[in-house]
Amino acid sequence: GSAVGDAAVSLKLKSGEIAFIFDNPAYSLCIRPNPNLAAIQLTDRSYRGFVEVKTKNGKVSAVNVIPLEEYLYSVITSEMPKDWHAEALKAQAVSARSYTINRASKQPHGEGYDLCDDVHCQAYGGYGNESTEGRAAVDATRGICAYYNNEVIEAVFFSSSGGMTDDSENVWSNPQPYLRGVFDIAESEPLQWSRTFTSAELSALATAKGANIGSVTSVSIVKTGSTGRVLQLAVNGTIGSIVLSKEEVRTFFSTTKEGSLRSRNFVIANGISTIVPQNVAVINSYGITSATAANLYAIGAVETPQKLTSNSVQTVTSTGVSTVSLYSVTASASNETAFTFTGKGWGHGVGLNQHGAKAMAEAGYNFEQILKHYYTNIELAQYISQSDL
Repeated sequence: GSAVGDAAVSLKLKSGEIAFIFDNPAYSLCIRPNPNLAAIQLTDRSYRGFVEVKTKNGKVSAVNVIPLEEYLYSVITSEMPKDWHAEALKAQAVSARSYTINRASKQPHGEGYDLCDDVHCQAYGGYGNESTEGRAAVDATRGICAYYNNEVIEAVFFSSSGGMTDDSENVWSNPQPYLRGVFDIAESEPLQWSRTFTSAELSALATAKGANIGSVTSVSIVKTGSTGRVLQLAVNGTIGSIVLSKEEVRTFFSTTKEGSLRSRNFVIANGISTIVPQNVAVINSYGITSATAANLYAIGAVETPQKLTSNSVQTVTSTGVSTVSLYSVTASASNETAFTFTGKGWGHGVGLNQHGAKAMAEAGYNFEQILKHYYTNIELAQYISQSDL
């Protein structure tokens, strides 16, 4: 699009010819597909439904108007590989459908659309991103949504947890009863990652955020949650410090070449107090299992159950209960000029773990069992009649 005179905006073809002139922002152009074609070609993508082209503040925008289930045909394999297990794809379909309905009811409509097409909402690549497998998953779960207290949930999802999902309030502001951290049942190989930043790079990032802290001398993990993810990260400089909280821990790095940190589940080499709660091996009548210290009690000679804290293991001895630290602490090395973040998992960590869903499906769980594992105390039901979708 380009300006034509003072009030009009033109829409041009690739050849440079003017195809349409918008001389009144109150009017829009609707482009429907050729009856012999399944989709409309727009730039490098094609779309089902129709495309509404409009102008605002001298810019041209295009909105794909499409039925919900046809929209999901593309979302499923834009978000999850088509060759993953069918039950994982079905779980993704129900999550995406629930998220779409929940989000569309809240999204401001001033821009003229319900959801954007990237991971800020959920990935949508149009007709070209559809697959036979994705369409089958949508059709097999047609109209099914996840509910909590008779309301469609905000069914957020992410790539990989690294062992345990997170509580919603550790990422966003409000706790949601159905978005509780749970152990992964089957994700055996969580995604691993590593990033290294020099002192100069960290100093520049802080300055770009409006925090003049001088030359960075150390980075310290101030607080972690019960799942081990970092809740507060301090970047300390020669003349000040900046403390990052929750998802800001990841997005602080968004302007770097590789973007935001993949997760908040990491340790730091050359940091100050890298705190990593570890899992505890527990032997019971079923064999050896795993739990966090926060979920365990111990009884010593005093015969009074002692609740274990999230940073220690209490063991039974002849004199009572003793405490063993679970923290792994890396000494300060402020003379170093580079800091390496080594982590596992990818994404915010709340809701459906896509790699965990894949592993559960391969282990024999169906999509309903997968969804009810990752979303606490939900029910699955039809949103509206199938004929209306």
